[in-house]
Amino acid sequence: MAEKITFDMHVGQRQMMAEMARMRAGASALPLPPMANGVTGMQQPSFGAVLNQAISHSDNVQHAASVQQPAQETGQRVDSAAAMLESQKDSVAFSVLAQVRDRLSTAFDDVINTTL
Repeated sequence: MAEKITFDMHVGQRQMMAEMARMRAGASALPLPPMANGVTGMQQPSFGAVLNQAISHSDNVQHAASVQQPAQETGQRVDSAAAMLESQKDSVAFSVLAQVRDRLSTAFDDVINTTL
């Protein structure tokens, strides 16, 4: 009886190995995603470019809010909901930018304090 269980286990292992071989052959025939094999149709933006774009966007949002706030305070005809929305956008953009700065600073400190 022990021989039959061992024989069945070997047959099961062979079937599993054959299935794995079929899966490997099928997977190797599929093309890799663009980022996995390093060949892309478009160039990926650098971290610095993305960070500069985020800073520029935050600056633009701040300027848009700073234009509407004084107009509302002086009593000019300005949509108060739009002015409040721009102010909130400015607040969120600045908060996100400050968080990114803090995380970059923490990451830099971690790298500097890493013992080799």
